Amino acid sequence: ALEVIKEAHQQFTETLDFFCEDTNTQVGDFFGIIDQFMIAFDKTQEQVERDEEDKLKAARRTLAKEARLKVKPAFKNAVAVDASKMSDEKPSTLLLPSMNSTTRFDIDAAES
Repeated sequence: ALEVIKEAHQQFTETLDFFCEDTNTQVGDFFGIIDQFMIAFDKTQEQVERDEEDKLKAARRTLAKEARLKVKPAFKNAVAVDASKMSDEKPSTLLLPSMNSTTRFDIDAAES
């Protein structure tokens, strides 16, 4: 039993040396330091995760806002066209410009 205690003391002394602690540090004091470190580490890790999530949410909001701003002008700049009927009649086709192409929208079918 005495050898087990000596072995434990030797391992604890090596642990203190590894962490650059005074070899006279008491067991309770040492593990108190480790406990405080773990608590601080966990809090910091949680804060980093919250900050990263906040940045991600902000980026998503920015992208959504940019997308809305691109869509609004497309509808404002939509041109009503019906080349075969250049009269006072209501056009039957609405061309909606988009980023890559023009979308045809049949007004008569939409009103039905």
